Amino acid sequence: MLRLSHQDLKDMAVQLLVDYYGTKSLPLKRFDVDDFARNYMRLAVRFADLSAAPRTVLGATAYTDTILKLNPDDPSTYMPIKEGTVFLSDTLRPKNQDSRRRFTLAHECSHQAIYLLNPEAFVLCDCRTPGQAYSLRELATANDWAEWQANALAAELLMSPHLIYALVRRYSEGKLLRIYPDGRLLFRERRIVRQMTQFLGVSRTALMIQLQQLSLLDYRSREEYLREEEIDSLIAG
Repeated sequence: MLRLSHQDLKDMAVQLLVDYYGTKSLPLKRFDVDDFARNYMRLAVRFADLSAAPRTVLGATAYTDTILKLNPDDPSTYMPIKEGTVFLSDTLRPKNQDSRRRFTLAHECSHQAIYLLNPEAFVLCDCRTPGQAYSLRELATANDWAEWQANALAAELLMSPHLIYALVRRYSEGKLLRIYPDGRLLFRERRIVRQMTQFLGVSRTALMIQLQQLSLLDYRSREEYLREEEIDSLIAG
């Protein structure tokens, strides 16, 4: 299979966004992943009950007509899945799951986009499971590489650098966001992160990873946090 670097995936995201928007001057607005999936990638997006799988599955996509075997040991859980289809778990329907739904859909779109670079190198179907991060030092299998690449490309589509830099200028006056040990934030940064996640439609965790990737975090010491915490609690009310 293809093994793309992070820079390869960043470049690929820019190419996809330029083609999707039809301009090199990318707009400063939330990425509409639903429109991108349906009208640009030409994918059929469906919700389905994926709970029969022995592990939690949030999404799945197929590169050709095949059978999605949720539980390989139980034929009653086999589901036909057509080429160019994305299944999203029914658990992603509630409004409070919107950021997870958006990332899952972007993840499945990314599988499809990477697949188109070299169709001969891929298996028939890919699934996304929640809460798994992939370090470049831990990519031991082809599936690890596929999932890491889809996560990285999804992040670049949803949180492209041009958007992140613009939002840091808007909400933080261009200043780095202070972060303290254990990922602690003070009131100012909590407010900025909340504004950015609402604008982008992503989770705090996803945003913090992208801010780190773009070197937009200012790491402070535990001593500094303890000095600032009491004043910060008064500011926060």
